Amino acid sequence: MTRSRQKIYAKTGNRQAFLLYETKGLNTERRPAGRRAAVGIRELNARFPGMLTGKALVEEALRRLESIPAFGVMLLRIDDFFRLQEEQGDEAAISLLLDTAVVVDEEIRSREGFWGMIEQDLIGAFLPEKTEADGREAAEEIRERFYGARPETLTVGITEYPLAGYGRLDALKNARKALHHARFSGPGGITAFDAVSLNISADQLFQDGNISAAAEELKAALKMNPSDADIRNSLGVCYASLGALNSALREFKAAAGMRRDAVMPTHNIGLVYEMMGDAEQALAYLVEADQKGGDVFEPPFQIGRIYLQEGLPEKAQPYLERAAALNPASGAAARKLGKCLLARDDIDGAVTAFSTAVKRNPNDAASLSELGLLFHRKGENPDIALLFCRHSVAVSPRCGLYHQRLGRLCTALNRPDEAMAAFQRAQALGCDSQAHIARLQEAGIAAEESPPNKETA
Repeated sequence: MTRSRQKIYAKTGNRQAFLLYETKGLNTERRPAGRRAAVGIRELNARFPGMLTGKALVEEALRRLESIPAFGVMLLRIDDFFRLQEEQGDEAAISLLLDTAVVVDEEIRSREGFWGMIEQDLIGAFLPEKTEADGREAAEEIRERFYGARPETLTVGITEYPLAGYGRLDALKNARKALHHARFSGPGGITAFDAVSLNISADQLFQDGNISAAAEELKAALKMNPSDADIRNSLGVCYASLGALNSALREFKAAAGMRRDAVMPTHNIGLVYEMMGDAEQALAYLVEADQKGGDVFEPPFQIGRIYLQEGLPEKAQPYLERAAALNPASGAAARKLGKCLLARDDIDGAVTAFSTAVKRNPNDAASLSELGLLFHRKGENPDIALLFCRHSVAVSPRCGLYHQRLGRLCTALNRPDEAMAAFQRAQALGCDSQAHIARLQEAGIAAEESPPNKETA
């Protein structure tokens, strides 16, 4: 898949997320929009002389751990620190910071470790010659003691070194990924770095457009858990997005073999075959996915879309009708159904479907354009028909087809000057309208002397 084309499916059910774990909207904590002075550092230094922060802490940790064969790393996020500061002021935030630091200091020092502030609301702790299990035990003890004194929560990410495939510096990065993973169980979670942490990290990278890096995270996750079908499916999504269709197919088929009842990898196999130009194979797998999914929207929608594309609207119609019923909020399903019904010459049905699409998305240029011509064809209010076509080109001014349709409607409504302008714009955008322009010129309508430069739609 490319991200602008049909979706490669990645979530059991009808959710259209990229990975098993979708990170959009996850971090709902209110954080400062811009830089602001950190509070509590002076008070922390007074209470803990010599405490390191930020880059200095990381550099010191690397120096002290350089010769240590094994160690654990913990990152502790003070949940809603900035909300408390915003709502109750700096003094309340400083109090929370000091109370947290006291508990962390006592527990970490009792385990012969050291700690400091990574960020304003993030504490980093390092446990020489300790393991992930030791880190979890320390985190649970810190949390229990903290909750006995404060109503706020701490979220903790943990990892250890050595870990296959990762260096010492990676330990802190992996602890951050574990911390982000912990957020999925809500504030106050404690999570150790694992394959799911990498899957979540990959999702964020994918959403940021760094698909190659997302694929690398997923490959690393598969080394940790090679039998995870969801991770294999997600890696297939990355490969498909990068255009590596054979690699995508391999991962999707592996995922489908691991979970024979799963809809998403079977669905994705079908879409990859379509991208390879094999509509027959695509339909076979999509039908199989539809049989597995029952009430899942994507398979019948894609089946109907492909049948319509293949010039078989009679086969497309029942699938598109079912897709539209399964997801009444889908403007795309309503629009495709409108195209299908129009191909079957069901004008009233097409008008209803396109109208539904526009209700769901008032800026659906394709449906607006179709409605303009259909309203004219049915003899409906010409002003409304013209409004639809004009709005379609306003929404999508670089689509030559919509300009051409506007020109055809204006010609029919005896608006030759507007028709000429629309046809010239369509021509400039690569939609052949020369015959329309010539007919208007024969009728005495002058073309613009300097039509717009040709552009691609």
